[in-house]
Amino acid sequence: MKTIDTLKKSLKNHSNLEDTLRTVVMEGQYHYLEFLTTNLILEYLTFIEVIGEEDTKELIEKDLQLKEIINSIQETMSEPDRWLNASMDKKEDVWMRLNMFRDSLSDQVAVLAGYDDQIKQYAYILRRKFSNPEVEVAEKDISVDHAVMEIMAYLFEYEDNMTINNRIKSVYGELPVRMSKIKFYEWIEQALLGLKGIHKKDLDNYLTYMEETYAPESIKGYGTVMASVYEDIKVFEDLFEDHIEESEVSCLYEGMEGIRRLLESCVSLYTYTTTVINNMMGMLNCLSQESYEEKKALLNRFMETIKYIHSRRHEEHIVDAFLVNQLDTLSADFEDKRMDNSRWDGLLNEIKQSYPNEIIELKLAEALDNLSTVYTLMSSSYFAPLKSTLEDLRIVDAPMLMSHVELFIKRIDTISQKDSRWQKRARIANLLSVLNVFHKSPEEIETYLRDVFEGCRDQKEKMGSITAIRSMMLD
Repeated sequence: MKTIDTLKKSLKNHSNLEDTLRTVVMEGQYHYLEFLTTNLILEYLTFIEVIGEEDTKELIEKDLQLKEIINSIQETMSEPDRWLNASMDKKEDVWMRLNMFRDSLSDQVAVLAGYDDQIKQYAYILRRKFSNPEVEVAEKDISVDHAVMEIMAYLFEYEDNMTINNRIKSVYGELPVRMSKIKFYEWIEQALLGLKGIHKKDLDNYLTYMEETYAPESIKGYGTVMASVYEDIKVFEDLFEDHIEESEVSCLYEGMEGIRRLLESCVSLYTYTTTVINNMMGMLNCLSQESYEEKKALLNRFMETIKYIHSRRHEEHIVDAFLVNQLDTLSADFEDKRMDNSRWDGLLNEIKQSYPNEIIELKLAEALDNLSTVYTLMSSSYFAPLKSTLEDLRIVDAPMLMSHVELFIKRIDTISQKDSRWQKRARIANLLSVLNVFHKSPEEIETYLRDVFEGCRDQKEKMGSITAIRSMMLD
């Protein structure tokens, strides 16, 4: 196999471009097949163990649509040679069915996300109005310096950029917002302008996500599982008013916690299921006559292992000595291959942007899109849209971003016209928790934290926020 660096050198030399582009496609298929054969086994093992747990079984029994999807996945995985074969006669049918399952799960998760965003807003309002009587606060007072130092140490505990960014977003969502409308709009503008160079389709997805977070809709839950949530969540709508009795607060907190636990259980189950589907679709995207022949021995070993896992799905301990040996064989250089996934995605996008005409002439567009989709399927966004064309991949510049900033601000202005003071702050806190904030320096983040805590109306508000952040740190 040729390395990514070797392929990049060949592209720069422009020597025999046609052969180089074809080689990139083939080597990309080889790379992802090697990665996915191990990854799918690991994910399927986890999936089998999760759906075998008693609590999970209860959820599955209540959600008939999910039950049908899970049964179909197991049936398909029990005979991998029927969809991973030289003739590939079932490839398209299997891919379409898996994509249908994926869309169904994505629709369900959109409902769950809406509920989760609503609960976050209600929790924000409740914490600002009433401290949680179930939470015992050790300190009656805490200095702003102490609070800021504690949170900054947590945010930058690790050097990994993704971890830092996720922690910043989570902390921002728990802060008592004291932000003028102008300042809030400046934050939105800075966050979006930081996305210069992003693909147009990714920007559109991000803007939709931000808007849905700012204004979650109260959608009636599907099936039996969410029916109770739809009814229970109505209780919290009174939080926007000022007449809540203090005696009701404990029950409200308890109700929120119950809904949050149910949402977490459902999302975890859908995520495990979707991850298996994503890996299966990814393998199909890499499968061609050439890649099948090249990786035939690897695929045979994969199919043997999957069949064996399926045969042991009812055992108390699925992993035995045979599986350990199989995993050791398949896992050679696995982490290196995982690290190379983003480099492959970068190379494929670079080719799409640099040689659009040549790609069309050589009829490589579909194969390249399939490989790009594999990276999307493996990304942290398990429910990311899969449709991808060369036109969708145009790069966003600053003028285009500014036009989107203006439209987005007008939209959220319209949404919040009739909001109370509490609801506006809750919406802002929700949106701050998903803004692209990583490009802000540690000094800017520290200044913002200090301003927020110094602006708290009283000690109770400050301690309520700090207690919530500490609880999040422990999780």
